[in-house]
Amino acid sequence: MRIIAGKMEPEIALNQKATPVIENISNKVSEQKLDKTGMSAIDWTIYPNPLTENSTIAFSVNQATNVIIDILDMQGKVIKNITSQEYNQGFYTINFPSIGLVQETYLCRIRQGNQTSVKKIISK
Repeated sequence: MRIIAGKMEPEIALNQKATPVIENISNKVSEQKLDKTGMSAIDWTIYPNPLTENSTIAFSVNQATNVIIDILDMQGKVIKNITSQEYNQGFYTINFPSIGLVQETYLCRIRQGNQTSVKKIISK
């Protein structure tokens, strides 16, 4: 046993697998994907990659928030805005034509509230 924040906590042996449990403010247990900093990560994907004439961005929203999705060049300049609106909790897909994007490498940035995630994409 060890003391953490004034509470007795069992120590985990090296051969045991720790399973993190995260509680939200209302103390209901919820599962969330975490990034390496322990912050809630944005769950999303863009496919196919390399992009085709019609590509799809799929993402989930844990709670109602403003979502902004942009396509950027490699210098960070916004080339195309895909969406910028309030989304309720749920799973969403957005189909967007990649027509007008020259054959190049781009970045796709998604922002939800105060979190941002960026993925590299290639236009054929």
